[in-house]
Amino acid sequence: VVDQVGLVGRMKMLFNEASIARIRHAQKKLPTQLPDLTVVGAEEHLTVAQEIADRSITLVRDVTEQLPLGYESLAVVTITPKNLTPADTSADAQIRLAEAVQKRRPDAKAFPLSYQAGKDELRSILEATHDFDKVIVGTIGADKDESQAEFVNALIARDQQPIVIALRTPYDLVAFPGVDTYLCAYGLRDVTTEAVARVLFGEIEATGVLPCALPGLLPS
Repeated sequence: VVDQVGLVGRMKMLFNEASIARIRHAQKKLPTQLPDLTVVGAEEHLTVAQEIADRSITLVRDVTEQLPLGYESLAVVTITPKNLTPADTSADAQIRLAEAVQKRRPDAKAFPLSYQAGKDELRSILEATHDFDKVIVGTIGADKDESQAEFVNALIARDQQPIVIALRTPYDLVAFPGVDTYLCAYGLRDVTTEAVARVLFGEIEATGVLPCALPGLLPS
């Protein structure tokens, strides 16, 4: 028994030594200096990021063929993100969907709408957007925010079919299944909102593919 215990102990030592040797061998292959971080955000990187964003935009539906946009009067309503958990940093995001649209149409008007907006704010934005030919709405988590659903459905009810862009998950459509024109962008960054604007104005085609099923609406 003593010999067996000793054998086990020696085997553990050998395994440990072998493990340490592998770790040291791997460490020798690691760089000893950090790469030059000044290259991050270089023009080449931004070009690649824009190409990726351009390819990601998904046109889920455009029943009444509202796209590409013409010379109609445009309102752009963007949800103001809010931190929903302690780890969430959404409130720090600057969503520039309106700015991307205004690059093409300087006369387009921008309207921020709070996440979980109150009745007074909803009423105010609905009144402000009443006379526009087209209302573009950038939504964030609308399937979990009744105020966004109420706003979009109110536009539909008054025959002012909005163009909705889900800026995060694709599931927003569940909150307003009657919307005719619906796109998924999957992000809030500038390259993404620029890609959305390119699709809206027919500069590029929407080639993204819906990555999931929408319950009760679309299969995967």
